[in-house]
Amino acid sequence: MALRLFKVDGHPRRIAVCDVDTFVVGGAFFLDFSRPLEVRRWLGVGPVIGAFVPVVHEGQASGGYIVEVDRANPYFGDIRELWRLRYPTPAPAPAMRSEGSKIAADFASQFPSQT
Repeated sequence: MALRLFKVDGHPRRIAVCDVDTFVVGGAFFLDFSRPLEVRRWLGVGPVIGAFVPVVHEGQASGGYIVEVDRANPYFGDIRELWRLRYPTPAPAPAMRSEGSKIAADFASQFPSQT
């Protein structure tokens, strides 16, 4: 399934991201505008073919995961525009911190094609 962007109740200013039909309640991942977007180019110098998109778990103070998005993804242009408008913006402090094992499990269940 292609990467999707959506809103999550309780987080009105954040943009959630997921690779499956539903996200994990209490374990959503959001676009992390505190870190730079890294574009991928054909042979390192040619046209842009994708991007590595930083994400942060709702229970993390700072993110450590990235997801790969191909240019063919319908949200690819939106993601690049969002980074142009919002980077750098610090990630908000989490309401509740999550353990590393929960974050890893949430990532694996929401981004199976990335693991």
